Amino acid sequence: MTTDVAPHAERPLSVSTTGIQSNRALVAACSNGVAGVLVFSTLPLVLGGFAQSYGLSDLQTGTLGSIYFGLYSLVALSSVFWIQRSSWRVMSTLGLLLMLAGLVTCLLFRHYTGAIAGLSVSAMGAAIVTPISFSVIAQRQETERDYAIKLIPEQLVPGILIVVVASLFAEQLSIFPFLLLLCGLMLVCLGLSQWIPARPQALNTCQSTTVKHTPVLLALLALNLYFLGFAGLWAFLERIGDSGQLDTAVVGQLLALGLMTSALGPLCAALLGERWGRTLPLLIALVGCLLSLGLLISDITLVRFGLMVALLPLAYYFGIGYFFAAVADADKGGAYTALMPFSLALGAALGPYLFALCKTFAGLPGALALVAVTLTAGTLLLLSLQKNDLQ
Repeated sequence: MTTDVAPHAERPLSVSTTGIQSNRALVAACSNGVAGVLVFSTLPLVLGGFAQSYGLSDLQTGTLGSIYFGLYSLVALSSVFWIQRSSWRVMSTLGLLLMLAGLVTCLLFRHYTGAIAGLSVSAMGAAIVTPISFSVIAQRQETERDYAIKLIPEQLVPGILIVVVASLFAEQLSIFPFLLLLCGLMLVCLGLSQWIPARPQALNTCQSTTVKHTPVLLALLALNLYFLGFAGLWAFLERIGDSGQLDTAVVGQLLALGLMTSALGPLCAALLGERWGRTLPLLIALVGCLLSLGLLISDITLVRFGLMVALLPLAYYFGIGYFFAAVADADKGGAYTALMPFSLALGAALGPYLFALCKTFAGLPGALALVAVTLTAGTLLLLSLQKNDLQ
């Protein structure tokens, strides 16, 4: 097996790269990434809090989640039109202010309509800041390492938040103090966003570069497939543990452990960087994911379930940073890189539905087969494109 040559070495850089290559720009990109996933990652707590406070039905609660994901996807899709034409710093500030305004709306108007309005505004803001986070790192020189670094706080901050709230303040902390806590974190991200570069590098350096549109779009499809199956399984892990007659509290603790180990994968990828190319890390991640899925094929015991919840996020998030870097390096003009959040959001929307469909008609083994197929298809598609079109 030959080691990949890092394709981003050929990315043209302007003379003025000190801003976007600085550590401040990386910190700001990570901050934007955290802000963009903060409501998304804590949405189960947010939706549960609204349902409890307002006495919502399952349909009303589901509608809140659908509105958030739907608007997020639409605005994220629109990023392809503005990402090269607007000031990243201005758009970042706008997006974070929208997120903050949405959370404040939920706090001021304490009824179902207020929750709908607030989450709608927050979703639009999140869909602005997240593409900027991806695009900033796409214009940096060490994309594999920096995308991996970006994933670490995106997993740790919401994970720690959920663990602390669920473990220590489950009874004392209602939805409204929790929203205040999110507002405080959003203000921190707003301050750090001032380190976002004012203008996109792609606007000045890569506009004339010819981009092979089809391979880049196929790479986005590979990313979507890779996330789709994982999102579906993750959404049903609590129910799978319950079907194995595992204690609900223990399942919650194991899922919290999974959130923690999900940050170890990007940390390993950041330390590894480009030394092994992309092919070998992607194959290692795939094998790790498939072996983890195998733990659920037979009887679900506490040991098997715990190992699976700990190992799957570690392997999965070890590999996904290489997907991000492959798309960014192929998209020399920078127009399609911003669509990665849309690709992920689409996977988050489709995954749980398809997983439930397979589980209904083919049982848990059929649903696990769906996850294995999508993970494998996404990886093999990216490796094929990497070999033939993306370099």
